[in-house]
Amino acid sequence: MSEDNKLQEVAPSEQSLEQWIVFTPSQFKIPAGGAQTLRFAVRPRIQPKAGEHRAVLYLEEISRANATAKPKSRSVRVVARLGVVIYGYVGEVKRVGVVNSVTVDTKLNAPNAVFDISNQGNAYVRLKGQYAIWPAAKYPGAEATKPVVNVGQPGAKIPENILDTGSLPSAPVLPDNRRQVRLPITKKLPPGNYVLDINGELNGVSINKGIPFTVPAINNNELVTKPASQNLRNSLPRK
Repeated sequence: MSEDNKLQEVAPSEQSLEQWIVFTPSQFKIPAGGAQTLRFAVRPRIQPKAGEHRAVLYLEEISRANATAKPKSRSVRVVARLGVVIYGYVGEVKRVGVVNSVTVDTKLNAPNAVFDISNQGNAYVRLKGQYAIWPAAKYPGAEATKPVVNVGQPGAKIPENILDTGSLPSAPVLPDNRRQVRLPITKKLPPGNYVLDINGELNGVSINKGIPFTVPAINNNELVTKPASQNLRNSLPRK
C-alpha cells in the first residue's frame, strides 16, 4: 500500500503466493442476470515459509469486438477490472506490531493524524477502533473516554464537547515493513488547542491515548504548524 492507501503491485519472489495459484476458466462470458464460478487452487512449487502469503487475482472485462465501431449516440464505454485479494497462511502466524508514534500535523483546512507503525511479525497488522476530537480545555482524559456507539450511523448520539469522531484507518501494514498510516481530519477546526483521543487497538493491543495538538492562527498569509507527537510503544502477542 502506498502512503495514500492505494494498492501497489510489486515484483514476485519465490515465496509469493501469486506463482502458486492456478485457476479455471481463464476466459468466460456471463449473460445478463447470470453468474460464473471461478475455481482456483494453491500449488506451492517449494516449501512455503511460515506466515502469511498474498496475491491479487484480477478479473478484467474484455472489450466487445465492435467496441471500436462508431456509436449511434454519445456514450461512454466502461471496461471493469476487479481485484480479489487472496491470503494464504502456513504454520505459526505471528502478528507483532508496534506503534512508534502518533503525530498530528495541522495545515490550513487539512489537519492529518499520522500513525507510524512497524510490523515485526510474519502477517499483516492493522488498526481498529475510533478517534474523537475534543477542545483541550474540556478533555476529561484518556481513561474517561469511551468509543461512541453506532458511530457513523444515522441517529448516533455524539457526547457533549466532542467536535468530531470516526473510525481509525484500517490499511494493513505488511510483515517486515514500517509505514505511516494517515487519518485525514475533515472537520474544519478554528485556531485553538485540541486533543485527538484514541480508543482502539493494533491487533489486540490496546491504544488508549490523548494526543494534544494546536491549530495555529494565520498571520500575514503564512501558516506556522505545530505538530504534536507522543510515543506509543505496543508489541503484539503471538497468535
